[in-house]
Amino acid sequence: MKEFGLGKEKRILKDDEFQQIYRKGKRWHTKNFTVIASPNSQGYARLGLRAGRKVGGAIKRNQVKRLAREFFRLNQHRLVGSQDYLIIARKEASDLNYNLVFDELSRLFDS
Repeated sequence: MKEFGLGKEKRILKDDEFQQIYRKGKRWHTKNFTVIASPNSQGYARLGLRAGRKVGGAIKRNQVKRLAREFFRLNQHRLVGSQDYLIIARKEASDLNYNLVFDELSRLFDS
């Protein structure tokens, strides 16, 4: 079951790593999310999450990030190897449930 874990090594936590992905990554947009992907040298996919105040209060922002993190955790085996993914929640993402997040991000990552 460790293959479905999402330890610290698979998360992007440092601001300079976020800035590098912003500068060099390729962007995709959906109704509720912007996803930026950038190659890394780690050998596995990593995830970074951002949700600004426009998404809502702290509870809503954290809920959206938890849902996106859960999607990544369960689907990381389907993602292209050595990439950093930055998922940025848009204002409209505050009212999503897991099924809607899953559908939207699945369409994005499957294409």
